[in-house]
Amino acid sequence: MSKYLCNTSQHLRALVVAIIAFTFMALCSGSTAKAAETGVKGLRVIIDGQSTYYETTDKTVGEFLAGENITVSEEDIINVDMDAEITSSMRIVIDTPFEVLVSVDGGEYKSVETNEDTIGKLIVQLRNDDEDTDYRTTEGVSSSTKLEPGMTVDLVSVTAKTFTKTETIPYETRTVDSDEYYIGETHIAQEGSDGEKVITMKSVYVGGELTETYSIDSNVVKLPVEKIVENGTKKPEPEPEIKAETDVIDAVSDKGFSYSSVITMSATAYCPCSACCGSNSNGITASGIKACYGVAAVDKRVIPLGTKLYVEGYGYCIAADTGSAIKGNRIDLCYNTHYSALHSGYGHTPVKVYILD
Repeated sequence: MSKYLCNTSQHLRALVVAIIAFTFMALCSGSTAKAAETGVKGLRVIIDGQSTYYETTDKTVGEFLAGENITVSEEDIINVDMDAEITSSMRIVIDTPFEVLVSVDGGEYKSVETNEDTIGKLIVQLRNDDEDTDYRTTEGVSSSTKLEPGMTVDLVSVTAKTFTKTETIPYETRTVDSDEYYIGETHIAQEGSDGEKVITMKSVYVGGELTETYSIDSNVVKLPVEKIVENGTKKPEPEPEIKAETDVIDAVSDKGFSYSSVITMSATAYCPCSACCGSNSNGITASGIKACYGVAAVDKRVIPLGTKLYVEGYGYCIAADTGSAIKGNRIDLCYNTHYSALHSGYGHTPVKVYILD
């Protein structure tokens, strides 16, 4: 074949291709123009994954679906609003719910309608339906497992319960020195009281069984009050010189006194403080004189009040006081300070008491 014929053939083929392309474009342009003139719009409706192409002149999605007898229930999920305007190449996606059988904590299976595609998304749906309960998959089952209609799903419930409890806040005791009281004496300057706090607790149950309990909040409703105890630092006053037992007869003779009898008695010691004499103590004896060193409390049936005495280890004194515990052959010897009374050495100690004339 000659070179001329080859060139002519190539020109003819190019011309044919150009004519076909021009014709196609004209047809498309005409179709588009016609669609624009008539208001026809093409769109696709995808229901549960099945796609169908439609052409419509309706203005809104709702009008179009009603005209095509496509029903959308409240349970269905649609990707556009019913009032949305129809546009060319629009895609309307509708997913209708299907049933799965769900068992919680090994209980009976119950039908649940869902549009979700995985177990994890189904759990979110169930959680939204019941905010007080969460769910987990059973061991070995992934939350990304695909859901199928009629599928059985086993879940484990996770619940939490909150409660409050009251706890005591123990008070603390603070000790301070005070020169108002003698060494060995103590005084409560302020009574202590416990405080209270309310603790909010949370218990977590998995599958109906308690797994953990912990506190989530704490609120102090009553502050504790500390107890303040004062320890005496005041040094005791010197007590009068006490004569020894061997000097009793001489002492009585030296003073020009004589004694009528000697009684062996059980001796104790006290002072005018509230610890020894009670909270109502005023420092005055039963006979009306001041309680101090040289005063003895006796049972007035044994030794009449006003009797002058000499007590071994203590010295001269006068029976001028009484006491609820001083019965029979008991004698309570008074000291000026609590410290002196505590360290007197008289603790139900047998002593000889001389009844002076």
